[in-house]
Amino acid sequence: MRAIVSSRTTLEIGNHGWRGSPSPVGAPPEPVSRGTAGASGICLSPSAGDHRAVGTKGARETRGYRVSGQLLAFVGACLAVIVVPGPDLALLLRNAAVAGRSAAIATATGIMTGNTILAAAAVAGLTALLRASGPLYDVMRLAGAAYLIYLGVRALISLIRKGGPARGAEEAPARPDLHSRHAFRQGLLSNLLNPKVAAFYLALFPQFTLPGMPTLAQHTLLAALFCLLSLIWYVLLIAVLGQVQTWLQRREVQRTITGASAAALITLGTGLAVQN
Repeated sequence: MRAIVSSRTTLEIGNHGWRGSPSPVGAPPEPVSRGTAGASGICLSPSAGDHRAVGTKGARETRGYRVSGQLLAFVGACLAVIVVPGPDLALLLRNAAVAGRSAAIATATGIMTGNTILAAAAVAGLTALLRASGPLYDVMRLAGAAYLIYLGVRALISLIRKGGPARGAEEAPARPDLHSRHAFRQGLLSNLLNPKVAAFYLALFPQFTLPGMPTLAQHTLLAALFCLLSLIWYVLLIAVLGQVQTWLQRREVQRTITGASAAALITLGTGLAVQN
């Protein structure tokens, strides 16, 4: 269909589409109604697509608020697990006190490696299998308890062997027999068998969901966020320990930290072994 429009012709909307009608020269165009023009005309009123667009935008905003709330709650849970003192912190402080900054760095590296392994297991769904298997979880729990008690007893034996009055010098040299490789292994096993971290991945981790994201992407993002927060915490902690290294080398401070960490490790291990 063709429509020829001249200076003397205006376009009108009718029941049969566009049609030309003459109008006086110079006359203003007739106003076009914004309502429905007709069965075969052009409708200029808001369409259903516009309403769908508005609804989609509102749904996206609501989903964004829910994701933000879940992330904030997850960060709070992470900080509670990371910052609250536990076996990892007790071991790190003990190794920093008795073997210096290099041992503290190796211990923290082992802890972070354990975090990464547990995070990968959670993303792969292995922690869900562990949670569903009662006997397997009991084996892991008892193994963790035994290792914590073992570390605590070793610390106590070391404290008893070095007992007695201080030898003249107020500062004690760092322990040369704790190699960085051993400190790394201690940190790794301590984290893998840490009841706090295990409880986090077994109980808390599955409770957080990010609407609009695939399950694998959700778990990957949350696990990476937990590892990042752990890394920031241990970097800050080692920086602080480096500033007080001279104070940590005092014999009385070493004995106090060793005794406190030994008691904490044994207590945590015993509690983990007898829990239901």
